[in-house]
Amino acid sequence: MKKVLATILAMAMILSLGVISFAAEPQWTGDTDGTVTPDDGTNAKSIQENGSASTWFKVLDKSDTIPTYWMSVSVPLGVTFCISADGTTSVPTTYKVENYSPKAANVSKMNVVLEEGWSFVESAAAAASTEDPKALYFTIKEQALRAGTIDSLGWSAPAFNVASQGVGTLDLPLTARAGKRDTAIAQTAEKAFTVTYTVALAE
Repeated sequence: MKKVLATILAMAMILSLGVISFAAEPQWTGDTDGTVTPDDGTNAKSIQENGSASTWFKVLDKSDTIPTYWMSVSVPLGVTFCISADGTTSVPTTYKVENYSPKAANVSKMNVVLEEGWSFVESAAAAASTEDPKALYFTIKEQALRAGTIDSLGWSAPAFNVASQGVGTLDLPLTARAGKRDTAIAQTAEKAFTVTYTVALAE
């Protein structure tokens, strides 16, 4: 019995020493935001008798990825434009993408979803000649809109300028023309369509 107890105590001492030894080399984890931290933050080391102490540093190589926390791009939540009885329009002049990221933000495509009853026509002239008040000819940065996905835009917002604290801006000028409208529905407002952009940081 004494031998068994001695064996158990010896194993306990070996395991406890193993834990202490392992703590000197903590496990490191990579967080989703690209940072790395030790599993425990208490890896203190006593100063040696000669008055010196050292700290080691580890580097987690993330060169094959661009952490998503680097991307900070904004677009207006909504745009309101006005349509007159004759179908002419007044659109905002400051619609833009703003890039606060350290790399250029490329806008590769957009997806356009029309609200029920609304439609796009192929030209401003076609919109001007129709009696449909919900027929629109609409462009963003000279790209005529249509329902569905529009690929290969090739637009880019420059990177944020750290030195000047300048925001990278991609201006998106708007133009619009609509069908003639009944003055009886004047001063009413409704959502016509939604545009969703696909944005990625440059390599």
